[in-house]
Amino acid sequence: MFNLVTLVNVPSPTVQVLMINQQKTFVDFNLTLNVDGLLYYELFIGDYAGNRLSDEQIKVDLKNQLSII
Repeated sequence: MFNLVTLVNVPSPTVQVLMINQQKTFVDFNLTLNVDGLLYYELFIGDYAGNRLSDEQIKVDLKNQLSII
């Protein structure tokens, strides 16, 4: 015997980001979500296409003045 249950329609999650304090060595953010739950995140430095840059590439780009952090 199978009991089919309709899934609850949940809206797509959205995140609003508000920068509170930006200094040379850190940034404070306030994140607001539209649904209850846990937010898992990963922070990385990347290029404009969203490709992750390695530590070595960041050093080279900074030395050659190709990037600003």
